[in-house]
Amino acid sequence: MPEVFDAIFLCFGERRENFYNLTLLDPAYRLILPGNDTIDVPGTIEGLFQFADERDADNGLRDFMTDAKYLYEKAIYEWLYKPMSSWFELVDLSLLVAGATRSMFGSFEAYIGTFISDDDNILTTILKWPVIFIGASPRDAPSMYRLMSYAGYAKGTWYPTDCNGLGMAAPAVGLAEIARSKGVEIKLNTEVTLINFDSETQNANAICTTFDSTYHCEQVDGVV
Repeated sequence: MPEVFDAIFLCFGERRENFYNLTLLDPAYRLILPGNDTIDVPGTIEGLFQFADERDADNGLRDFMTDAKYLYEKAIYEWLYKPMSSWFELVDLSLLVAGATRSMFGSFEAYIGTFISDDDNILTTILKWPVIFIGASPRDAPSMYRLMSYAGYAKGTWYPTDCNGLGMAAPAVGLAEIARSKGVEIKLNTEVTLINFDSETQNANAICTTFDSTYHCEQVDGVV
């Protein structure tokens, strides 16, 4: 999902390329099977389609990805940027239509089964992987999580390069550099000893830390 990070950097008047570049990984990763057999999973959507066709000419992967693409684009370009500070934000026509016309809340694993019926479960396992990667169970995760399969295989798997060897830490380091340039003070190795909450709103309004053996509290607008 490189475009998400690009958009974040642009919000602060910066270009992601000024901090790191991205290299598409192809193959995306290696699948290790019982018995130590391995499969290199293609790093492009075209490669994955070819991989699926060679295993099962009647697979429904293209239809699966077409449907997943719709949810991905809605989620990334519309739903993701809602601050979710009010229930009224859920009164979104496109979200209501998607909920009513597309399978979004059934089992993700069961949803894959309506498109893929491979006997060896290789393709099914590959489609499940992006959801497993974020710590969810394909059996329990809602079927709308298919957007993660689209993100992983249609958008590709990328690795940060040209970043002084920072690797996967490059995006976080780049954003930290921008934050400091805007006057943000980032304290590392600092113990948070107390988060105070407003008795009426239950919102966090102060945070207390111990830094350099000094106990310090300051007012905050919220805690993430």
